[in-house]
Amino acid sequence: MQTIKWELTPYCNLHCRHCGAESKHKRKILSLEENKIIANMLKEQGVTSIRFITKETCMYPHWLDLFDYISEMGIRIMLITNGTLLTESILERLYACNIDLIAISLEGISSKTNDYVRGEGVFERIMTMMDIVRKMNHKYGYDLPVGIQLNLTQMNLCEVDDMIDFCNSLPINVLSIGSVIATGNAKFNREICLEHKQAVSAAYKIIENYQKIEKKQFFLNFKLFSTYETIYANLINNTELLPTVHKCSVVDSLFEVMSDGSLCRCNLLEDEGVISDEDLSAGSIYDYDVNSEAVSEDKVEKWLGYRNSGFCQKCFFREDCNLCLLTSQRSEELSEQKKICEEYYNKIMALKEMVYEGKCLFGINERTFVKEYKDYMKLTNAFSGDVTFYGKDCDVIRLLMQTESVTDLEKYEELIVRLLLYDMLKIKNKG
Repeated sequence: MQTIKWELTPYCNLHCRHCGAESKHKRKILSLEENKIIANMLKEQGVTSIRFITKETCMYPHWLDLFDYISEMGIRIMLITNGTLLTESILERLYACNIDLIAISLEGISSKTNDYVRGEGVFERIMTMMDIVRKMNHKYGYDLPVGIQLNLTQMNLCEVDDMIDFCNSLPINVLSIGSVIATGNAKFNREICLEHKQAVSAAYKIIENYQKIEKKQFFLNFKLFSTYETIYANLINNTELLPTVHKCSVVDSLFEVMSDGSLCRCNLLEDEGVISDEDLSAGSIYDYDVNSEAVSEDKVEKWLGYRNSGFCQKCFFREDCNLCLLTSQRSEELSEQKKICEEYYNKIMALKEMVYEGKCLFGINERTFVKEYKDYMKLTNAFSGDVTFYGKDCDVIRLLMQTESVTDLEKYEELIVRLLLYDMLKIKNKG
């Protein structure tokens, strides 16, 4: 166990139209001393990083004292927050505890679009907080690690052309783009929800504008893309987005520590009805080792049954993909996700055929390229002179990954970083 999620309070000071974390479960909160005991237990069980997520951590009265305590233990901290309660004195404390990342949520780059989803005055408060961060970065001579989680909605599509320039003016290190879909509160506010194709179209415009910036202040990624969509976007846009494979905390036997010390496998599923409360609950942190296998093999096999039909049977990432149960246990959502994966897999295969037909070249950075011949593909490094041959049956995705399998997760993650982030395959049209 390396990382665990922790929800310190069941309360939030906002009532967002899209929130998926609001719950009928209003658990009690623990004292600072009780939470210090939990922190000690997590440290003993091998936890090295804690992500404080969902609800609003800053509503817990002792959260800064707990952060100081956890930081002194050598555990890394990531805070996901709506940002409205972050004052200058609080940010001073966060500088001192060497926080890994403060992730701020936005649903637009103006008061009109953001506040429609998050509430009146929220955007202005976030911009005030950003001004404080900018001033403190200058004061201390280094940047506080701040990121923006920006969700695309029907309301902010009109701002897509300006999103990159706006975010590049902020003191942030990371911009993560998602989209609002009809789950949680958004089920009752469907006017803000996007169709996936709308979100992808907007994402490509964002990528185009990101590439135009000479001095990029932040790293860009897309939560709304599946693995194949990310690889395809990299191929046709000459970008270096980091692909990720679908993961589910329930299937992977991960836990969230809740505000009362109970363990929940995923609080986003609590009111959705896709699995039972019994399967979601894992008892108390005081009685359970967070490294324990939490779910029976029979249940996991049932939840992963979607892998045994349709496109999943030939998917390169089949053994590593654990779809969110909100998708895998709902037939309509599952069918749509499989269609998306297959569509972009086929697009990648079409690019491979273009290479085979001599209509375009694969280029690996500026010195290395792949050329098509009658029965094979030849990879040549113009700098070293090294040549590698690939047969016509070579799967282009295996060429991307340079491996026969991704079942070893550590090896897979290493290859993702080394090959897909730094030596991204690029498509160059001959014409």
